[in-house]
Amino acid sequence: MGTATGLGEYILRVVELYNPVDIVNQTDLVEQPHEGMRNLFGEEDDFYTWLLGAEHTLYNVFDSSISMTVLAEWVYDERGSAASNVWTNDLFISCFPSFNEIAVTELTVGLLSDLEYDHRALNVEFKRRLSDSWVIRLECSLNLKSDPVDVTYDGRRGSLLGIDLNFNF
Repeated sequence: MGTATGLGEYILRVVELYNPVDIVNQTDLVEQPHEGMRNLFGEEDDFYTWLLGAEHTLYNVFDSSISMTVLAEWVYDERGSAASNVWTNDLFISCFPSFNEIAVTELTVGLLSDLEYDHRALNVEFKRRLSDSWVIRLECSLNLKSDPVDVTYDGRRGSLLGIDLNFNF
């Protein structure tokens, strides 16, 4: 069922709810017309942007207590290289298993892919409670591929490896 949200934005939303456990499978399509906005070159422009997203959770993966959520989003800006952001035709895919155990182990893997240019970025994050007060987080972001004609090319060496140790009280 679609709903108008004002300013010409229209959202198509499909939501399935199951009881007694809160299980939500959601699909969204957001179309946003923009009139008289300024593009990257400062010129007035009428254009559309699109966002399409879907999320689904699989339960009892491999007959275990693990559940796996898969998320995908596609962003499109019809202005292309004149857009005021770098996400003009990009796809993001992520999965994150829930181990459903006392240590609250979290693992997230995401891949960002530019569908116009040859750019790929991978992000992996691992988080685990070590005790009631201590949590460790490891994160790795890698630029897998960069296209010399893409505006993000200068950030190609911007990979990250991080370790956080947090004390909560």
